[in-house]
Amino acid sequence: IAVVPTGDDRARIASRLAQAEIDVVAHLGAMRSTAAAVLALAIGDVLRLEHVPDQPIDVRVGGVTKMRGMPIVDHGNLAIRVVETSR
Repeated sequence: IAVVPTGDDRARIASRLAQAEIDVVAHLGAMRSTAAAVLALAIGDVLRLEHVPDQPIDVRVGGVTKMRGMPIVDHGNLAIRVVETSR
């Protein structure tokens, strides 16, 4: 038996989904290294990522790229300005 939600049910579902929290991940870059090199890292060491800061960064939700954006500093925080979205 198929249950079809009423208009009130749809509104209630939409309201709850709008309040649901999700994890958003901005993939800033990656690097390859040996385990020994990672274990030897100390405070102040720099990890060079395989990403140029003037290229768009993928923003992923649930492991799926949903947006791309440019890295910026906003009020002293690292941020991303969205330049492209996919649905």
